[in-house]
Amino acid sequence: MQIIWSKNAQITFDAIVVYLENSFGNNVAKKFIAKADSSIQGIASFPNLYKAISLKQNVRKATISKFCSFYYEINDNTVVILYFWDNRQEPIDF
Repeated sequence: MQIIWSKNAQITFDAIVVYLENSFGNNVAKKFIAKADSSIQGIASFPNLYKAISLKQNVRKATISKFCSFYYEINDNTVVILYFWDNRQEPIDF
């Protein structure tokens, strides 16, 4: 399946990477990028790999680490990454 990044996904991903670089160094940021990339490659092959959120079955939450997840939407032949989320924040409803 084709992976498409929404504008919000790119903005939130970049913000998390910058935060990690500034707070913990380049190695931690690189590890986060590698984990995110691995998760995204997994959903390219198996879109239903992660659990659907309760309100919408086509939107799913992928956990990258205990502190970060991303949400994505499955469409006909594409997976749209919606945004990355710091799990320490309050959850939002769809």
